[in-house]
Amino acid sequence: PSSTHSPARSRAVQSGRGRAWPCLRGGRPRPPRLCVYPPRFYTRAQEFAKFYQTCYNMCTQRSPYNWSEQLYQRHGETFNSYLTETVLPAMKEKHDEHLLKELVRRWFNHKIMNKWMKKFFLYLDRYYVRHHSLPTLQDAGLRHFKQLVFDQIKRDAVNALLAEVNKEREGEEIDRALMRQCVEVFEHMGMATLDTYIQDLERPLLTETKNYYTRKSQAWLETDSTPAYMKKAEKALADEATRVGNYLISVTSARLTSVCVNASFASGSHSNVNSSACVAPGSSSNCWPIHLLA
Repeated sequence: PSSTHSPARSRAVQSGRGRAWPCLRGGRPRPPRLCVYPPRFYTRAQEFAKFYQTCYNMCTQRSPYNWSEQLYQRHGETFNSYLTETVLPAMKEKHDEHLLKELVRRWFNHKIMNKWMKKFFLYLDRYYVRHHSLPTLQDAGLRHFKQLVFDQIKRDAVNALLAEVNKEREGEEIDRALMRQCVEVFEHMGMATLDTYIQDLERPLLTETKNYYTRKSQAWLETDSTPAYMKKAEKALADEATRVGNYLISVTSARLTSVCVNASFASGSHSNVNSSACVAPGSSSNCWPIHLLA
């Protein structure tokens, strides 16, 4: 409507800009405060309407009274300051399983923050973001978390995850729900792809799996008969399949099985086991088809 860009309204927005920014700044701490644990959803409808209306007023004026660009920048600055000043330091203080718990907690909180920031600045997504081919507010929030937090701690997180996997392989009880939640973080960091999961988590997992079962197979060969060795190898394969189902992603299954089988019969193991007696898993025999591994 013509009233949207009326001179009177433009002058009102311009003259009220000094009041508009404090209003938004007053609202900016709200989303981070939603990110305590457990989260407190206390943003009232009147508060939300005020923030949304302020954003709308500042985005619907003609230049030079349109502040869409500045609002989009402020949206990013809010994430940057909160993630670098609050989240990342808290993450770096944690290690091992405590780091994994903190990662899950902070990611859960970030999703809440991202949701509400998107709601507050929704009008930016509708026009400014689309017109300038910028990342949506949702995607921008995810990218901020990935670049400022996840990329900084992912190596330590992967090491902690692999340590938990090896604990489980040794018969210890681990928090499988926590493991699944951590894997989901890696999945989300791929931005609708599995690239981050595969490159940053699956590849180190496969390398560690190869090393683990190479060591185990050597120990089994030194102490066990052929039938006992094959029973342990079969159990290892079954355990890895269960592990994928419990907290990994299904695409890992075939590669993990292949690595486990080949590592179990590497380093000259083939010559020490009677391959002619081995048939496929699931049959009446406890052996694996070693002749297929050549």
